[in-house]
Amino acid sequence: DPHPVLADPAKLAAVERGVLALLAAAEGGEEARAALERLVRIAARLLDVPGALVNVVTADRQLTVACAGAQAGTPGQVFPIADAFCRHE
Repeated sequence: DPHPVLADPAKLAAVERGVLALLAAAEGGEEARAALERLVRIAARLLDVPGALVNVVTADRQLTVACAGAQAGTPGQVFPIADAFCRHE
């Protein structure tokens, strides 16, 4: 079963709008990608963890938008929602 946020049409629409905005920023050029990469590096450092990433999760997939550190993934990776890291509790 999908997460309750993904099951609610209004919330899913808001997530999808956010996804499109984030993807537009990530694809907006080197400056936008660099800003997202800085964000994940800062998150990893502040949380004292070996890696961090920004994932976008929709009803059917997970997209890694930015990552930094050990085993954090690769930007642009897409996973079916059943295999998504963010799906695990």
